Amino acid sequence: MQPRLTIAIPTRQRAEYLERCLELLHGASAWPFSFEVVVSDNASTDGTADVVRRAIERGLPAVYLRQHEDVGAERNVASALRAARGTYCVYLGDDDRLDLPRVAEIVALLERSPDLVCVQAPWRSQDDRTGEDLGPYYPVERGVGFTRSSAYELWQFLVQGGVFPEIAIYRTSALLPVMHVPHGLHWAFVWCFRLLAQGTVAFVPKPFYVHVVRAADNLPTRWQLGVEQASTGLDRYRGGLEWALGAALELSPKDLVPARREQASLQLRAFLAERSLVAARIAAAQHNFSAALEHEARARLWTEPRDRAGLSEAEAKYCALATFQAVAEVARTTAGVARLLLCEWPDWADARNVLSQLGYAGPIEPVDLNSLLARPSEHTDALCLVRDTTAAERLRGAGYWSGRVLLWGDVLDCQRVAQPLGRATVVSPRTGERAA
Repeated sequence: MQPRLTIAIPTRQRAEYLERCLELLHGASAWPFSFEVVVSDNASTDGTADVVRRAIERGLPAVYLRQHEDVGAERNVASALRAARGTYCVYLGDDDRLDLPRVAEIVALLERSPDLVCVQAPWRSQDDRTGEDLGPYYPVERGVGFTRSSAYELWQFLVQGGVFPEIAIYRTSALLPVMHVPHGLHWAFVWCFRLLAQGTVAFVPKPFYVHVVRAADNLPTRWQLGVEQASTGLDRYRGGLEWALGAALELSPKDLVPARREQASLQLRAFLAERSLVAARIAAAQHNFSAALEHEARARLWTEPRDRAGLSEAEAKYCALATFQAVAEVARTTAGVARLLLCEWPDWADARNVLSQLGYAGPIEPVDLNSLLARPSEHTDALCLVRDTTAAERLRGAGYWSGRVLLWGDVLDCQRVAQPLGRATVVSPRTGERAA
């Protein structure tokens, strides 16, 4: 018998999360329609297969499929959905969960409305560590549907509302023909617009999907695709929206007259600026302070007037930490360096702790300038961090490789966003000398 709904779960190396996810899905037996669960295992080497087997033994109508090799997260999502036998299908992350009564309501809506090819909804964010409900990811004020004749209006809806069309219950027969993962674009925008050729794409205000932003304490730390995409996928987002705008102009056809082109450009910039600020917050939470400053610089560029106060605030907050991060990265990635020496560094123990937290696992030692100058041959495997320009010049003059002597001010200048060229590199047009 064909199930009415397929729940498609891609997974890799997260047996503990998957076990909890499948346990919660036993509650779907209360639905007034049949369902199946498809697990697409992306070549896990943990106990994933055993987790699914135990769930099946307990009565869950599940199918287990395993990739021969890691095909990447997005393609494994497509793999899970492509196996759907249900009239409708829905994606579910192995670390998230569904609002089961709400899913049943949307399936009933699809049953009543044969023109609908998918029903999109914002996801609700949940902190399982504290139990806090963080609310919907984006707002939808009222239910709205789009067809190929209103494709341009759909594009406006996405960019004006900061909408990510990622969470949907699909009519499987409509999804399968369009479900190919693009190479340089964010897949959600592409799928959303390709579905317009099949029927109506609807958005509803009430979520049916719960995204767990922090897992419970008894579960291990996990990698999250959405977090990774929000941090590094800004240009794929832009590409997806540009592709979607082109599709909208073809589908509904409208000329991109100069006024409309300028409006679309401004909307796209605002969308990406907001996403850059999200990426900055994510990067800072992951202690990647250099990336946080880079994202802040991108975001503030498109405010009108340019948000220099915001840049200065971000710089004051992250610049010193980003500088330590850069030093740790140079020490970790420079061939031949086995030690990091802090030359006449105040509070060197605090600096050592920060450098260790930011990724440098090798020895970090305090040292005075005179001992370095007296015995340069003993420190050929070291990277020296100094605060004083004169000290740096003396070390280089004593035979230390120039690239192995880092001047704090130079590294700091490379992290700046309010003064992106750095104070040390500003040259007076009158005298040709560096400004102080």
